[in-house]
Amino acid sequence: MKHHFLHYMDQVIQNRWNEVAFADYGEKKQYTHGEVAQQVERFHKLFRLMGIKEGDKIAIASRNCSNWVVSYMAILSYKAVAVTLLQDFKADDLSRLIKHSDAKMLFVGPFVWRELQHQELPELEAIISMDDFSFIHLAEPYKGNVEHVMSEASALTENTFFSLVKDGMIDLDSMALINY
Repeated sequence: MKHHFLHYMDQVIQNRWNEVAFADYGEKKQYTHGEVAQQVERFHKLFRLMGIKEGDKIAIASRNCSNWVVSYMAILSYKAVAVTLLQDFKADDLSRLIKHSDAKMLFVGPFVWRELQHQELPELEAIISMDDFSFIHLAEPYKGNVEHVMSEASALTENTFFSLVKDGMIDLDSMALINY
């Protein structure tokens, strides 16, 4: 493979740091390329702190939205595996797919969470709301440290993950996606 999509994203982010990357239709919230890079870096810190390793699975169950894209980019660029789940699945099916995938974390939208919150998901170390990236659930061992890491977002600069792609420190051919 000549170039991975993250290689192109790196170039776009560097060249258009202050320009709008995407927005949700009909809503005021929008992300600049720089804000996307900063949020991705925050998630990388969270993943490291929680012991997420290359190849670990992280599930996403939500409608398509800007935060879906940000979480997806964070997962793939960390070299974890994104397990994308349709929000239209029934709660029992979603629960089975999450368990079957061995996902360690879940990014979940409000529509899905209304149904899924009644399911037993003890294997998940964290459940993160797609609305605002707040924690819905966080396993006990992580509580103090993770909340500190997530609050450090304002200290980030342009030295984000995407520079690792340019420097060849991340092998983009080794990334994977599972889509249900």
